[in-house]
Amino acid sequence: RTLRASLQTGGEALSPRWLRRPRRAPRIVLLIDGSRSMSGYTRTALQIAVALASATMRVEIFTFSTTLQRVTDEVRSAAAGESRRLDRLHHAWAGGTTIGACLRDFLRRFGDRMVRRDTVVVIASDGLDVGVPDMLRDAMRELYRRSAGVVWLNPLLETEGYAPTAAGMSAARPFISTFASVNDQTGLARLSRLMRLRA
Repeated sequence: RTLRASLQTGGEALSPRWLRRPRRAPRIVLLIDGSRSMSGYTRTALQIAVALASATMRVEIFTFSTTLQRVTDEVRSAAAGESRRLDRLHHAWAGGTTIGACLRDFLRRFGDRMVRRDTVVVIASDGLDVGVPDMLRDAMRELYRRSAGVVWLNPLLETEGYAPTAAGMSAARPFISTFASVNDQTGLARLSRLMRLRA
C-alpha cells in the first residue's frame, strides 16, 4: 500500500501505510501526597517527578493534601536546571490529607483532558486519609476505568511489619494496577518492569 501510494508522488514514499497504529509513549499523570505524614518522602517524590519531566513532555504533576495544586511548570523548570523553582512549592504542602476529595477535584477539573486510555495515573501517597473512604473508592474506580492503569507508590511498603490496612488504602486497593515503593532511581527502573497496564 505504501508503494502504491508513492506512485502519486513520483515514487517518493511520503505517506507510509501502517499495519497498525504506531505506539506512542503513554501520558503520565503524577499526583504527590504533600501531607505531614509524607514529609519524609516528598523529596524523593519530587525527584521522581523531575526524572519523568526530563524523559517526556507527556507528563502532568500535581500535589495534594486538603487541596489540589498543579505544579507541572515548576517541575519542568527544575528538569531544565532551574531547581530553585521547586523551593516555591511551599504552598503545596499541608497538614492532613483528603485523598478522595482531591482525586475527585482532579477528575472534575482535568479528567476529561488528561486521563484517557493511554494515560498512566501514578499516586505517591502513604494512604493515610482523613476523608470519606467511599469518596476515595469512587474516585479510584473512575481513574481506573478511564486510564491504562493506576500505579500507587506507597513509601511505607518497605517498612518492616507494615500492612496496607488503613481505611484509605483499603478503599483504593481494588483499583490499583501496580502497588509498589520507589525510594531511589533503582526503584524507579524496577517499577518500569513491574508495571501492569491494560492494553
